[in-house]
Amino acid sequence: MVSIFTVTLFHGALTGRCSDLDTGIIVDDERPCGLFDSGKFLQAHQCASGTYCRDSGIEPLRGYTHYNDFFWAMVTNFQIITVQGWTTIVYLLQDAIGFPATAFLVFYFALGSYFALQLVIGLLSAKYAVVAVAEATNRRSGWRKARTSTALVQGFLPSIEAPSNDVVQQHSRKGLRRWCFALSQWAEGLVDHPHFTHLIMLLTVTNALSMGMEGRDTSAAMLEGLEYCNLGFTIAFFLEMLLKHLAMGVLNYWRDPWNILDGFVSLLGFVEVLAKLLAVGSGTNLSVLRLLRLVRVLRSAKLVRGVQGELHIAPPSPRGARLMTHSTT
Repeated sequence: MVSIFTVTLFHGALTGRCSDLDTGIIVDDERPCGLFDSGKFLQAHQCASGTYCRDSGIEPLRGYTHYNDFFWAMVTNFQIITVQGWTTIVYLLQDAIGFPATAFLVFYFALGSYFALQLVIGLLSAKYAVVAVAEATNRRSGWRKARTSTALVQGFLPSIEAPSNDVVQQHSRKGLRRWCFALSQWAEGLVDHPHFTHLIMLLTVTNALSMGMEGRDTSAAMLEGLEYCNLGFTIAFFLEMLLKHLAMGVLNYWRDPWNILDGFVSLLGFVEVLAKLLAVGSGTNLSVLRLLRLVRVLRSAKLVRGVQGELHIAPPSPRGARLMTHSTT
């Protein structure tokens, strides 16, 4: 996730070098400069008088540290969380971009080196955690049976009284309720199916990988193909949100924190596509909207939830059932 962010934000930023105005010879080939003209406000390195900052094509540390593509971004970010030589990378980005990059990498250092390791420990301990999965499943099964029985009783009881306009309208409303109930049951069965969950996880991983394919030297044909992929992922995730609304209801959908993340990301993707369609032929530059799709990378955090769901959970004990406060299906 962080590598995709850094490729999008920092690609090509570390190749700026201070060069002589007359000869173009690089004065200092080790220290980057503010290639994107960040100025003194961002505290990036500014070239001295008689020199200027130009794209030299030289990456620092013998070319092994840069964010021009997804693979090298992974290598550079992994070096940061190993706590070995991470300050060198921070100083390089401070010279090339300024303090926003420094703040971002310091935050990532704290997140990656400590909290990510705690996450691994949490996943291992979750395998042996005691949860009331069986109780929650039985409760939901009983709720479904009660809901089905109520619908059958309300929908198929014969009418003894003579038919009237009110009765006809009532039967029409009952028919509509049965149709809506059947649609909700179909959507619920589809969303709860393991294949549907695996498909969404596959789309999430593929979406993250496609975003990581965009780098500094990406061709125009590749960029066009990635745009079509982005449109496909936007439609797929938006349809997922609609199906979950049908299956769970609007209120229940937005009560779940993971669904809030999904809905927010899906709506942002829809806004991006809609803005592009409205701006066709107007000449408006909408490149800033590309940053909105970075939020979609956060969907990758749901993979942690998927891993927890795949763990073999021990049968619940009475004490564990009392202590259990939340369960996911």
